[in-house]
Amino acid sequence: MKCINLYKSHFEPVALRGRSKFTKDSYIHLFRTWKKYSGGYEMRVEDCANGRMLEFLEWAQQGRKNTTINFLARLINCWSKYLVEEGHIERRDHIRMLPETHLVPEAYTVEEIQRILRKARKCLNIWYPKTVKPIPYALWMTCAIRTIWDTGERINALKTMPWDCVDLATGVIEIPAIVRKQTRPLKAKLKPRTLTEMRILYCYHTEWRRGNPTWNPDRHVFYIQRNRGSIAGDLGEIIKSCKIKVRTGERWNRFRRSYASYLEAAGFSATVAMMHKNRSTTERYLDPRIVTHESPNEHLPDLK
Repeated sequence: MKCINLYKSHFEPVALRGRSKFTKDSYIHLFRTWKKYSGGYEMRVEDCANGRMLEFLEWAQQGRKNTTINFLARLINCWSKYLVEEGHIERRDHIRMLPETHLVPEAYTVEEIQRILRKARKCLNIWYPKTVKPIPYALWMTCAIRTIWDTGERINALKTMPWDCVDLATGVIEIPAIVRKQTRPLKAKLKPRTLTEMRILYCYHTEWRRGNPTWNPDRHVFYIQRNRGSIAGDLGEIIKSCKIKVRTGERWNRFRRSYASYLEAAGFSATVAMMHKNRSTTERYLDPRIVTHESPNEHLPDLK
């Protein structure tokens, strides 16, 4: 049996990308979680076949939701299946999924999004007048929210999107599949207000390059000197000041639910717009307060 260090050699997840929906970063997250479990030891190929993965998931259940455990289990199943196909191991341990409790999806209403935009424009430049570069923080936040509303894309995909994806003349945005959690690219047209803010963003990026010759303004559209956790915390403070109750970890994802819910309420298919393979996935994005389904028993004849 071959013994390969998986944590340092990331060529395997790259080779796996063509046959798996999980990204390279997902597998790196799995390897790092394993390192915490093993006390600093790195994952090896034989650990996928000797029952260690079952012990690993039992350890991971402490303080984690079943949804997170099932995500790790899917990674392990896909990874170990790939190792069997490549001949690294002869058999693999198949892991069963845990039952998940899906909460009722909640989205922002249009009125709530308007309040968030007004509060962001009012507060962020006051909170961080000089520390966030190369663009005003309030402009970054409002443009990101508007882009999610126009495209339904994830915030992490937008943060890694280069300027080549945006046509500032026509307002057409094309996000490649390599930066999305999908196998297909996304093409959408930005609304005029979003396009105007996007053009202002590009002007700030170009101006920033004058004092920083090594800076490439064409790198990322939503580049900013602030980490993901801090941005989420700042958005949480804005939402809290708007007196909107949001569950932990849903601050950004609620904008995507609003995109899907309002499209569905308007008569369009959110499954097609969000490129979901299964309708059950889309149902997790539809807020019943916005999308109202007609009860089928209303079409039954009355009994005398």
